[in-house]
Amino acid sequence: MCPEELNVQYIACNDKGYAIGDSHHRAKLSDAQVDEIHALAAQGWTQAALAKRFNCSRRLIRGILSGERRGQVATRWRAPRR
Repeated sequence: MCPEELNVQYIACNDKGYAIGDSHHRAKLSDAQVDEIHALAAQGWTQAALAKRFNCSRRLIRGILSGERRGQVATRWRAPRR
């Protein structure tokens, strides 16, 4: 059986093997929402307006836009632990 048949959701991991992005158990926003935040900020939205739209703190928005948060790239994928 292939993973698609089993409906396995793989977890994105950084180079140290830690879960990142919306695969992380404490993620408050999806990867799609993070992409939308970057797009709206490029259009001129303020951090306060983005925080209100996505129901989160301005600190989280600032961290996303600066790359401090959600700025890692997946270097590998793994199946969830059971």
